Amino acid sequence: MIQKVGGDTSRRLKVLLIIEQCHPEMSSVPFLGYKLYRALGAVADVTLATHGRNKEALLKLHPDADIVFFPESRASTYYYRFLESFLTRGATRWPLFHTLLYPIYAEFNHAVYKHFSESVARGNFDLVHAFTPIIPRYPVKIASVCKSTPFFLGPVNGGIPFPPGFSEVAKKEHQGFQALKRFAKYLPGYKTTYHNSKVVWVGSDYTLQALKVIFPESNLVKLSENGVDDEYFSLRREAKNGCRALFVGRLEPVKCVDILINALQLMPEKICLTIVGDGSERKQLEALVHKLHLEDFVQFTGWVPHNQLLPHYESADIFCFPSVKDFGGAVILEAMAAGLPIVGVNYGGVGEYADSSCGILLSATDPQTLAADFSSAMEELTFNPSRRLKMGECARQRAKAFSWSAKANDILDTYNEFIAKEGHSCSS
Repeated sequence: MIQKVGGDTSRRLKVLLIIEQCHPEMSSVPFLGYKLYRALGAVADVTLATHGRNKEALLKLHPDADIVFFPESRASTYYYRFLESFLTRGATRWPLFHTLLYPIYAEFNHAVYKHFSESVARGNFDLVHAFTPIIPRYPVKIASVCKSTPFFLGPVNGGIPFPPGFSEVAKKEHQGFQALKRFAKYLPGYKTTYHNSKVVWVGSDYTLQALKVIFPESNLVKLSENGVDDEYFSLRREAKNGCRALFVGRLEPVKCVDILINALQLMPEKICLTIVGDGSERKQLEALVHKLHLEDFVQFTGWVPHNQLLPHYESADIFCFPSVKDFGGAVILEAMAAGLPIVGVNYGGVGEYADSSCGILLSATDPQTLAADFSSAMEELTFNPSRRLKMGECARQRAKAFSWSAKANDILDTYNEFIAKEGHSCSS
């Protein structure tokens, strides 16, 4: 595909793409980083700057790609292993984990600046785009030298508080550390990053409004950080009796899978529930299933590689996602693309993707009420296969706007718009 660059139609845009967390075999943020890299690489000439930790997995799939890896220092290696061991043992949670990872990001951030600052200042790239770690409070040092080279940031996302009725879940997730975000304005380069950005893509309404208060002069544009692969749209469904429910995600307190299990217990006529994923809460959840005598209805698969998830979506009839504080929710888009109606909480990410045409969205009240609401919604869809089918098709159509190919082309259009508007010439 040939792209227009400052009036030149002979080549594609030359992009320096900075994605610290970019790993095709991991989940969450690193996986999103890889998906964005792959999608943009299909429409632009991308040089990827990423962490050395991603080297083996990336070179396995892209041996000839233009990738610069930045290894961490020995001290950072030991520090990362220390944090990872706590996460594995359930001693900490993802929000706190990402907060404590900042020193490693800062080291990477400086290394990218040191390596690329001169070439960016000379105009060797048409633009610079920084993505992960998605956290809207992290600075990007190389933005300071993007005077004649356009700099783009995001999508960034995060920061929403827990609903009032879920204080116990907030404690388990160490939500108190969210107070640290108020010190972000003191991080070197934080304000410069936003002031120098031609566009800051923002993944949710909440984060968008929060950033408007801090940076009212910045060009903030809503764009989800999540996407979905085209293969999910290929699944076809027929109305049928019987119903199988599916959950996919990390088994951590914030996901509230215990609410889903309690909801199943409240159903007069039980259905089968498959729980795909692993995490610190798995043993407690298995104990809850045993306590409620639901062993015949609930299956735990453990962690499943992303490239093996499609059969689970194919065999399900409804997708249940009880998370009460989830900006990402990439699994929501996958389920929608696969033609599944959604039963979820209308707070954070789920409500950004689904609506009443493609699912039943519930209020984040308190755990007991939410379990009862989930039970009613699941029962309603269980005995109405034609409604499930109609909702699923609406979900599929809605998800098309979130395909990775569509997202890459939207981003590319924005790149070209600003390059054309400001008259940037091609790099030589």
